[in-house]
Amino acid sequence: TMHVPVTDEAIEKEAQILALAKVVVDSLNVELLKKLSHIKEVGKNDTKGSIDILRTWLDNTSARLPEKEAILNPLIALQAIRSSGVAHRKGDKYDKMMAKYGLTDKSNIEQYSVLLMGTTNAMKILRGIIVRYK
Repeated sequence: TMHVPVTDEAIEKEAQILALAKVVVDSLNVELLKKLSHIKEVGKNDTKGSIDILRTWLDNTSARLPEKEAILNPLIALQAIRSSGVAHRKGDKYDKMMAKYGLTDKSNIEQYSVLLMGTTNAMKILRGIIVRYK
């Protein structure tokens, strides 16, 4: 189950980052977003990810730039950290991502909490845009 880590062990934080990314980024309804954004499949080489498709949909709504950034930036950070180290072997790229998002000097619990709060805020703002979009 998803939770804020109760220990400062990296493995617990990493498991929660993976779970959060799966629940949020991996669970975006890409097909619906494509349909609403009028995105047509280019073919098998079409590599637009779910966050890029969400960005395209947001561009077609009344969302203002600060709202778009408040939605997309936490999701991009979550996905970047997941991809650079949590889901793969950690290395320089992981360290750079942690530094880029200001997480280097925080405990594992604080790192996850920052990602969780950003993602939660993003979902609240996205909900508001969906309500206006209807």
